[in-house]
Amino acid sequence: SDPQDSATFNQLHMLHGGVWGYHILGEIKILLGKLPRKYAAEIESQLNAFPAWHDLTHFNGILHVSYADGNKLRDLAKQVLYAASNVLMDNVSHEGYQLVRLLCSYLELDSLTALDAHTENTLATIENELLVFGNELKVCIGSAGELSEHLKTDWNFPKIHLWKHIVWNIQMKGAACNYSTRPNEKMHGALKNAYQDHSNGKDVAIQVLRVDHQRLAMKFIRDRIDAEAERVAEQSATVDDKNGDKDSDDQNDILTSFEGHIKLGAAQPLRSIQEISNEHNSRPEFHNFQQKFTTFINQCLSVYLDRDPNLWARLSFPGTFQLQEHSYLKVHYESRMDWRQSTDYLHCNPAFHRKPCYDSIIFQVSPEDVAFARLVFMFSCSIPEFGTYNFALVRPLTTDISASCCPFDAALRLKCVKARPHTALMFIPIWSIVRGALLYPDPKHKDEFLVVEHADGDMFLRMKEWTPLYRH
Repeated sequence: SDPQDSATFNQLHMLHGGVWGYHILGEIKILLGKLPRKYAAEIESQLNAFPAWHDLTHFNGILHVSYADGNKLRDLAKQVLYAASNVLMDNVSHEGYQLVRLLCSYLELDSLTALDAHTENTLATIENELLVFGNELKVCIGSAGELSEHLKTDWNFPKIHLWKHIVWNIQMKGAACNYSTRPNEKMHGALKNAYQDHSNGKDVAIQVLRVDHQRLAMKFIRDRIDAEAERVAEQSATVDDKNGDKDSDDQNDILTSFEGHIKLGAAQPLRSIQEISNEHNSRPEFHNFQQKFTTFINQCLSVYLDRDPNLWARLSFPGTFQLQEHSYLKVHYESRMDWRQSTDYLHCNPAFHRKPCYDSIIFQVSPEDVAFARLVFMFSCSIPEFGTYNFALVRPLTTDISASCCPFDAALRLKCVKARPHTALMFIPIWSIVRGALLYPDPKHKDEFLVVEHADGDMFLRMKEWTPLYRH
């Protein structure tokens, strides 16, 4: 047997808790401690303003906080790149700028390594990116300058070296998810709490196992109760279907058949168009809301229903016409990383946890093209003689990402999109939404956003496909 062959690359501890969490993050903290306090304060302020996202830990600071959980450190790396990119610039700190470039290459490698399925192309991309990381690391060491006595100049340690063998690991043992310790990172939390809160510190094994047994028994009981409740609900629904109108399927509008991957939630009380316009009178997005809605329905409904536009009888909607607002949207989509179903949980809420939260989306513009947009207002409406429809008012963003990249963005491989004017707002059918998109608002440029491509594997692969400038 060969002990070296048995050593397996572990992203959680070697990268998230090691190369990033202990080394790169440690260097950034040391550097910020040597710079004027305003730079650290600016990064922490931008970290705090980072948009909320499902399964992404939110952080308020970086300097005086330490984390032992590798999952939290992984999330922190994704956010620090965007929060620090416009602060640790070359004219502020050459060392800091090189650390940000190093972090950029690190995230590229981390996202590539985390893919659940690999091809010859992805493995070759990893090999090429390892060379980029090595070059950035050499420049980083050489740029230490006056801070060389404080910053690390010797990066020759096992966790850096093992990264060079990741392609071999994948070829011999499969994708990194097969030997990841991430799923177990939080499972010991319950045992730790049992030790701290339900033991006297002596003969702890018996006491901890007793608490763990009680917890599993309660979970088993809860699962049985939930299963019974689900069975009763399904049985009740079956009875309702048998007693319902047999022609109900014919009364459904044509769009609902396309909305299987979409579910609206957090329904608000019905309100008239006039009430909605008055409530949002201060927001330019809602100017001439009634007129724009009427125009959209008359232009698009005939297309959706495959009617002859020349024979279409124009519909009119009075100010009393009622809409039902929705503040929550669940989107199922097929991930390009593993072809399994993934889910995004999106919000369009003026007071989500006491703060406005208007998430961004990718929606289908045509059968071949997609675009980014910001949610402004989601609603359903019942149009007499046609049926119930679900729509969203969105603010489109530029679709040509590579064209909007400046040299600074290109150096850090940042993808920038820009919001179109308020006059360009448009209505779209809910079913045209492909998935959510995490966009970081650029604090230095109004109405510009940076695409957080490292949010998940699907977004990472989509961005590689859509931006030839960055395609490997």
